[in-house]
Amino acid sequence: MTLRIGVSGAAGRMGREIIAAIRKTPNTILTAALEHPDSPHLGEDWPGDGIVIAADFSPSEVDAFIDFSSASAAAKLSARCSEHKIAMAIGATGFGDSEKAMLTAAAAKIAIVASPNMSAGVNAMFALVDSAARLLAGDDVEIFEAHHRDKKDAPSGTALRLGEIAAAAAKTTLADSGAFVRQGRDAARTDGEIGFSVMRGGDIVGEHRVLFAGEGEQLEIVHRSTSRANYAFGAIAAAEFAAAAPPGEYDMQNVLAARAKS
Repeated sequence: MTLRIGVSGAAGRMGREIIAAIRKTPNTILTAALEHPDSPHLGEDWPGDGIVIAADFSPSEVDAFIDFSSASAAAKLSARCSEHKIAMAIGATGFGDSEKAMLTAAAAKIAIVASPNMSAGVNAMFALVDSAARLLAGDDVEIFEAHHRDKKDAPSGTALRLGEIAAAAAKTTLADSGAFVRQGRDAARTDGEIGFSVMRGGDIVGEHRVLFAGEGEQLEIVHRSTSRANYAFGAIAAAEFAAAAPPGEYDMQNVLAARAKS
């Protein structure tokens, strides 16, 4: 059976990568390509397969949506998708409390896979950081991330998730332990602090590092993306999972676990 996929944020870097990946993935087809109403890309037929980028879509033509647009747009789309039983895979980040509440409400009717990063390698990194944080309790933790010059949010959603994992392993929260600014003369660490460093430049696809620094040794876990293809194929796997799953909120760990069993 062919999965009919809609892509929200279709004209962006990830949107175009996902559309290209759909064309290479068996049993999937692009049936909708969305952008915001003011987008200069409305009306474009990319990549020339008859699907025109539009501000609206026909619910009867879509089985699952992949959304890499923005937190506000994804939250609004989730409400409409829930009305029409359209599953979702969401890679947008930066959700506020009200937007998270909208996703939770939608997940009562549809399956939603939401992850700040849909790469298999990054999700393996999440598991490794969780194990290392538990085994190396008491070590200083520093998180570094680098992305292209146009990325707007900082730290990245992936970096924040890595911090949340390390904080949870230490039985604290990122709100209590995160250190996002170091400036001035009194920049010494405090116990339990999780530090963040951010770089923006060029066309860097994405790099994340987590450093565990103890007395006389350091352990570093690193993931580098050399293209966006890994995110795109991960997003398609998430959409396939969501289309077959019962209503609820899921993440890429659920997707990878299901794939491992199949």
